Amino acid sequence: MMWNPEIPTQFVVANDDDNCPNFNIWDLRNPAYPVATFQNIHSAGILSAAWCLSDENLVVSSGKDGRTAVTNFKTGEKVLEFPTGASHAKIAWSN
Repeated sequence: MMWNPEIPTQFVVANDDDNCPNFNIWDLRNPAYPVATFQNIHSAGILSAAWCLSDENLVVSSGKDGRTAVTNFKTGEKVLEFPTGASHAKIAWSN
């Protein structure tokens, strides 16, 4: 889980289940359903996700599939994907 650096009521939760490798953006002001759900970013469970501190629209994630991807939270599009390699247990943005 990682909090949105600009909106203190929003957070991202990633799913490490290989059958459902997605992540959701939740907002405490409306806890009935997620603000956004991102699917088809990874083909296996997500191990780590982090919100960009300088651009709250970007979330980076790494998965068991060896992919590291940057996704635009506002549009839902995958902005960048790094070449397939070893999976990373923990990923973070550099300050």
